[in-house]
Amino acid sequence: MARPRVLIIDDDADLRQTLQMRFTAAGFEVFQAGNGEDGIAVARDKHPFAIILDVNMPGINGFETCRRLRADPKTQDIPVLMLTTCTRVG
Repeated sequence: MARPRVLIIDDDADLRQTLQMRFTAAGFEVFQAGNGEDGIAVARDKHPFAIILDVNMPGINGFETCRRLRADPKTQDIPVLMLTTCTRVG
């Protein structure tokens, strides 16, 4: 039986690696991309069960990446969980 696939799109390599270890331990097959453009390509190719998507990335940000995923018939139905480590103080 195939393991469910998850795609992590984040420009922070350390965070991607940490998430990959957690999801792999939970039984998922994990794919990674370091930016939105690469993430869209991986999503189209691997069609994961879900995508974890960073909000703040160089190039196209998470919101634009999500818009493009939703506009593509190959990826429009994949659930996307938006993630950010940004905090506001004050």
